[in-house]
Amino acid sequence: MNSPNWNKVSAIAAVIGVVVAILFGVLTQCDNSDGNAGARLTSSTVEQTNDTPRTTTSSPSTTLSAASGHSPDTTAATTTTGLLEPPNASTTPPTQATAPTPTTEPRRAVPLTDLEPVEGQWSTGSVEMGGAPYMNSVYKRPCYVACSDTWRVGYNLGARYERFVATVGVGDNSDLDASFLMEVYLDGVREFSEVVTLGSAMQVDLEVAGVLRLELFLDPERGHGAATFGDPTLVPPT
Repeated sequence: MNSPNWNKVSAIAAVIGVVVAILFGVLTQCDNSDGNAGARLTSSTVEQTNDTPRTTTSSPSTTLSAASGHSPDTTAATTTTGLLEPPNASTTPPTQATAPTPTTEPRRAVPLTDLEPVEGQWSTGSVEMGGAPYMNSVYKRPCYVACSDTWRVGYNLGARYERFVATVGVGDNSDLDASFLMEVYLDGVREFSEVVTLGSAMQVDLEVAGVLRLELFLDPERGHGAATFGDPTLVPPT
């Protein structure tokens, strides 16, 4: 090969080498630029993700307080929330208070022995008649000689009762032949009159509505003993 031709070839080869080197450098720089851009893009994406604003449910007053550096006004938030709540459909209206109904104490039967006599004075206590005890009896043992005893005893009923009930008879410890006339008067009117003897007790049940004065009367006929009104009781109106 001629020397001039070889020189041309060498020159061309050198130029090609330079061009190749330049192209390789350019390509290498582009690859590095793309890698750095991708890294920056990835980092930017991560930062943007971390900085995504969170949705809050705070009221405007809370947001303003936070911005101004003051603590949030929880009272205002509570009030606003209460106004926004729907009414409870199941809430029943308050019941209207009613005045209490006055109560009255139930009436009860009253033993005659609970009343003080307004006339005369007989004994009170337990008497047996026919073997049965009468714990709240009104009775009289008559005296036949030089006695100042009264044969009558009276009580003020005050027109407060409906009925008068008792067992009339002679106490079991009386004489065998004891006999007494026993009577009941209502406002001076005789309503009961019977002769009783030992072992012959009987029931008396009289209406006393509107009666003011109740009187028990004894007229001894013979014998000694206890002329008795066994468990005399005043029954109030029903």
